[in-house]
Amino acid sequence: MAYGSKTGGGVKGTPNRNRGELMRKLEALRPGYDPLIVLSEIATDKTVDLNTRIQWHKILASYFHPKPVDQITEVSEPISIEIVSPYLA
Repeated sequence: MAYGSKTGGGVKGTPNRNRGELMRKLEALRPGYDPLIVLSEIATDKTVDLNTRIQWHKILASYFHPKPVDQITEVSEPISIEIVSPYLA
């Protein structure tokens, strides 16, 4: 195993074969289709049930904002970390 550098595999961000094929098929059926746009249309459509619209807003928000992290307000005991090297005998 190499440490510190990437030594194989695909380029980061390259879609896998199945996803690429799916995207080509979707583009052929619905040119310019963007699921986020469709979700935003559902989320803002006043004829759609309010609970459904809220759920879509939650899904869309995850694409724009990080999820909140619970704040640790108090530590009951100190944390100790022991670093062990597998190369030292």
